[in-house]
Amino acid sequence: MNRLSCRKNTDIAFNGEHIENFWHNILDLIDQYGVKDLIKNIENENKEGYPAFIVSAGPSLDKNIDMLKEVKGRGMIMAVDTAIKPLLKKGIVPDIVASVDPHKPLELFQYRGTENLPMLVDINYNSKIDLLHNGKRFYTWSGEPFVKEFLEKMGIDLGVIESGGSVACNLFSLAIMSKFETIVLIGQDLAYPNKKGHSSASYDSESNIDIESGKYFKVEDIYGNHVYTEGNMNAYRKWFEATISRNPSIRFIDATEGGAKIKGTEIMTLSSVINECCNKLSEKNWIKIVNDCPKLMNKEQRKQAIEILGKMPQNLEYLKEMLDDGMETIERIRNNKGELENDEIKKSIQEIMEINSVLQDSLEAKILGMYNAETGYTVAMSAYRVKEDIKSDVDDIVKMCEMSYKGYLQAIENMQVDCNNYIDLTKLN
Repeated sequence: MNRLSCRKNTDIAFNGEHIENFWHNILDLIDQYGVKDLIKNIENENKEGYPAFIVSAGPSLDKNIDMLKEVKGRGMIMAVDTAIKPLLKKGIVPDIVASVDPHKPLELFQYRGTENLPMLVDINYNSKIDLLHNGKRFYTWSGEPFVKEFLEKMGIDLGVIESGGSVACNLFSLAIMSKFETIVLIGQDLAYPNKKGHSSASYDSESNIDIESGKYFKVEDIYGNHVYTEGNMNAYRKWFEATISRNPSIRFIDATEGGAKIKGTEIMTLSSVINECCNKLSEKNWIKIVNDCPKLMNKEQRKQAIEILGKMPQNLEYLKEMLDDGMETIERIRNNKGELENDEIKKSIQEIMEINSVLQDSLEAKILGMYNAETGYTVAMSAYRVKEDIKSDVDDIVKMCEMSYKGYLQAIENMQVDCNNYIDLTKLN
């Protein structure tokens, strides 16, 4: 029951924009790459002594971004989406970038050179980005039941990385799972030094924060003074600190040169980090290591995936007919409750429970939950043990299932429209 409640809370967050991203990215996934293979490729590379640089786009990035030119393959540069333009403007090409926010502005990906960079994404990222992006996209599983079950049918494990809510957290986890012994944070202010939110090169225009709004509060900065932050950034900081505490064998360095203090990190200048950790190393072609990953699906798996998606309209029609039958059973119970014996009511309720079971187990229901988050889960939650005195519970059961079925029928209608709009299998064949 707790697991169902968690899934429900997650799915309720979906809206029309998320659904559009979901459908587009499911089709994109078929011809793209998985984070599990990415981690394996990086992990298998001899990385002894080589650090990973997690480059975020906090305002302190302006202080030391030029120093990253000196890394020159002697460390792997992993950049969040808001740091892409600042880096490329300086002639610094990151080895992998990441974007997971469904609302991320396209302007961040329009700078020349972005189009071929390998990118870490998840199924909910802004699907319009791939109109500007020709590079390899590495998908990670972020909790969607459909994605997991869909890929399991082909025997595929997409891979998962822990996220603390920000895209920098995803890259931080990627570096940890790829077995880097030293991880360096840059531009990770997690605060608003001088009331600024990002590097000056991230956005064409960005206003300073209004510290009088009541939204912001002070935390300790790396110098022992105070800096303004807000709730979400503070939560990210605590996630970093908790993750660092669980990985005592890794050296974590904060070379942001500003921002909030992150406990568990060594505070160093980027110049010192490069002198100590990079200057004696030979260059590696990290982008080639990333791009050498195999595709997520082989030819047979790809064919199977297309077949599964192609059968969805037919399967939805079957579910619709089954739910219509369930509505008739509900109406029969309601109209004849006073005349039916306990055993007869139990038999009708059992028919409803069997419908609930089929619905729960269907692959399509994992998507229908996005359309029907508020009412859909009551189908699963109503499948409790029927008491001996069924008449005392029958009103509640009938009412709950009727609400669920109406919600699912509406969800099926909406999903059928979206299947027609988004699933163009001719582009995949």
